[in-house]
Amino acid sequence: MKRDPEDRGGREPASERRSDMGTRVFAWLRRAQGAVEADKKGLKMTAALGLRASALALCLALLARAQPVSGATQDAGSLPRWNDTCSLSRHGATVRWAVGDSGTVLKMMDGDTTARYVIGKGQFNLRGVSFADAKHGWIVGSKREDPERGRGVVFRTTTDGDDSQAWMASCPAVRPDINVPFLKVEALDVRHVWLTCGDGYMLYTNDGGARWAVAAKRSAAVESGTVGSGRDE
Repeated sequence: MKRDPEDRGGREPASERRSDMGTRVFAWLRRAQGAVEADKKGLKMTAALGLRASALALCLALLARAQPVSGATQDAGSLPRWNDTCSLSRHGATVRWAVGDSGTVLKMMDGDTTARYVIGKGQFNLRGVSFADAKHGWIVGSKREDPERGRGVVFRTTTDGDDSQAWMASCPAVRPDINVPFLKVEALDVRHVWLTCGDGYMLYTNDGGARWAVAAKRSAAVESGTVGSGRDE
């Protein structure tokens, strides 16, 4: 019996071997293509996760910057801008005072707000604050609106200043013809207090604010003389 030329030693025909090899090559190509697609998808997912992580980090950084700072400056958002601060120790705790526009006063003890209120019916922008001790303090500023806009005011407390009723107001007259604002106050002790005013003037008291005297005027002759404490409000 004559053997098929393609049948060599019982092996499968060459056409079948070629078909099987083509199938394997095709399957390998499909797997390779799938791996490439998976790699692309993985890269896209990695890039997307990276972008999300970057966006989250940026949001957290912006939120951190938006948070108020502890201390008197923590009020920069909802509270008015603070123009001056002072601090003193009381019974082992640190008491800090801050004053701002529209008569706003803030009192803090060891970083916690204990009082916030308005003095002078909000008619004055407060520029300076100083305490001689835990009970005796002074706040200065100037009238916000006409007809006495710019006129200086002094607020004084002898009872801790825990609320708006604890402050007494007076308006010492520096000059009779113009309104001079009060910019800064420095309490040396309960009786001796200095005020820095507009137009180069300075006032001082040696009796706790009952009477004020004009101490000096920059670039001009010294104007000496005692002035009354002005009207109370």
